[in-house]
Amino acid sequence: MGEAHCVGHSGKAAAAAAATAAATAQRRRHRVQLAAAAGLLLLLLAASDLASQLPRLDSSGGRETIPGRVAALFRPREASAAARLAERRRKEQQMTAWRPPHDRRVAFVHKSADPITLRGLRAAQLAKQQVEAAGGWYVFVYSLYPSSLPEGTGLPASERQRMTLNALRDALGDESVVVIGREQVVAALGEGVLGAYKRLLTKQMRQKKWAWSTNDVVDITWHEQYGAALPSWAEQVWSVELDVAWTGNIVDALLMTVNTTNADWVAYETEPSTRRWFWHTCHNWLERGQEWKSYRHAARYSRRLLRAIAAEMRRGRVQCDELTAPSICMLSPEWCVVDAGWQPGHPAAGWDPRTGEDLYRWDALITPEQWDAVLRASPAGSSKLYHKIKW
Repeated sequence: MGEAHCVGHSGKAAAAAAATAAATAQRRRHRVQLAAAAGLLLLLLAASDLASQLPRLDSSGGRETIPGRVAALFRPREASAAARLAERRRKEQQMTAWRPPHDRRVAFVHKSADPITLRGLRAAQLAKQQVEAAGGWYVFVYSLYPSSLPEGTGLPASERQRMTLNALRDALGDESVVVIGREQVVAALGEGVLGAYKRLLTKQMRQKKWAWSTNDVVDITWHEQYGAALPSWAEQVWSVELDVAWTGNIVDALLMTVNTTNADWVAYETEPSTRRWFWHTCHNWLERGQEWKSYRHAARYSRRLLRAIAAEMRRGRVQCDELTAPSICMLSPEWCVVDAGWQPGHPAAGWDPRTGEDLYRWDALITPEQWDAVLRASPAGSSKLYHKIKW
């Protein structure tokens, strides 16, 4: 009897709970329906308001102009491009007073790995001509790192590389072409640097093709092996990748990026590195907060910074190339000066004349059609840098 009473009691409780749940569900449905109705009403009102502002045929058959705020809704990309173009032109006007320094001499290291295209070869010839016309010094570094070179010959191993080297020497002169491969790196920095980079990039960063992340090794090796050939006045050295293009004069475009004449490091977008950047942890020795990065498609080192980097590499302290120079320089404030004034939007950085899009970026792959548009729109005497051209 007591058991039956308990069962009956629990049955009533269950029925009451079910009724409450049903009522709650009904209220929710009502709220959803009311919200939907309110949303529909607002949508209809907005549509009615918008329709009243859309172009209408007037009595003469012509169309009224769409109000500006409605036009902005329909053309957000065009408005954005127009704003970018206006900002670019404003900065252009600000730079009309800029004049290159009296002394335009630069030490210029042009460099590339394979493949080197016909356009690239012609760009190297033009750069050499412009640098030397300004009283400067030019060398082309053909990078085969980390590939091996036949011992003692200094010549590339493959026939294709041999043909490329011959073309470079024919175009630029034997004395203006240097080859950097594995043997040169080992001679300059020691065998240990190769193992340190391989461990860092293949194990820690899981990169199969890793040489491009260490192209600062080529810069340092060149300076250690061949830096004695630099003229006595060259306290700073520009390292410029062959896929950097320019309008006007490359010497003036580079000099325009410099705010501090005696800076030890000048490069694009120098800033503290953060974990949002993929390569932030690509090092084996920096402490937290010591990581700085720069995009180094074109960059200027002081010779004392080149020597300091070489010393760290010999100790097995290695990192991805974009971290190397700015991080080491920032760790030596007693002597090393970073010029961080070359940032996005700088007048020396080229842009698409049709959209205002920045065309000096690590990920800007400039097409032949885009480059033709740049050349057509570029005013005489305008010197700007672009990155990157791979054709």
